[in-house]
Parts: sequence; C-alpha cells; structure tokens
Amino acid sequence: MRKNTEESIESVDRGQDGPSGGDRGGDRPRRSGGSDRPKPQKRGDGQLRPLEIVVVDGDVERAIRALKREVGKEGILKALKRKRYYEKPSEARKRKQREAVRRRRRAERRTRK
Repeated sequence: MRKNTEESIESVDRGQDGPSGGDRGGDRPRRSGGSDRPKPQKRGDGQLRPLEIVVVDGDVERAIRALKREVGKEGILKALKRKRYYEKPSEARKRKQREAVRRRRRAERRTRK
C-alpha cells in the first residue's frame, strides 16, 4: 500500500530514492518521468546543441552522410520508429530488459578481446 503518491512522485523527480532520500531497497527499478529517448547533446554552458552539419565546398553528398551518421548516433530515427505506434508499458519494460542484456553481452565480448 502506498503512503502518499504525490510525495513519492516528487521524490523520484528530485532524483532521490524515497521521501527521506535514503535507499528504498527492493528490486523495483526507479521510475523516470521522461521517455527512453537519448538525451540531446548539450554545450558547455548547459544549453541544447542543435544538430548542425556544415556543407564544405558544395560537397552535399558528404554533408548528407555526416547528417545520417549524426542522426544515427543521437538515436533520433530509432526513437521516431518506436513512437510510431503505442507501446504498452509491459512491452516497453521487456524491450528495455532485452536491450540491457544485449548491451551487457556486447560489453563482455569487448572486454574479453
């Protein structure tokens, strides 16, 4: 049974584990208020950095390749494809778990080499 829903949501928004700021314990993952899209790049002063590609000497093909590379790195297309249809929260949790397992396995392979 939950005590005070507003208090628990505010504590998550502040980045604390509970109303007192201590460890909640348990296996429940922390809820986040945002989506699972990648965070936008920020400049040194904390402002958002727009995605910008400079065309040098009229070489549009190179600029397009650079744009595709940046869009892929930022995860923009992946987020758009994921948002095309509604994803149930249970499906989102399962997808995130699969992605986490994939990342861990990939990291293990890299460390073994």
